[in-house]
Amino acid sequence: MFFSSLNDLLHMAGHGVFVWPAYGLATLIVMALLVLPQRQYRRGLDEASSARAWAATDSVKGDR
Repeated sequence: MFFSSLNDLLHMAGHGVFVWPAYGLATLIVMALLVLPQRQYRRGLDEASSARAWAATDSVKGDR
């Protein structure tokens, strides 16, 4: 499907109002599926390292 102008591409014979928001929503969902697991993984690493640090200071206090 070829369009004669950029305006025709954006309007898509009246269907652009439905097509472009669908593309936008799909893009947002894919981005969320890529970004959110990475953030959760980093948060888990931070919590694990802080728990290890807390356990290390706790064991040092217990030795005294």
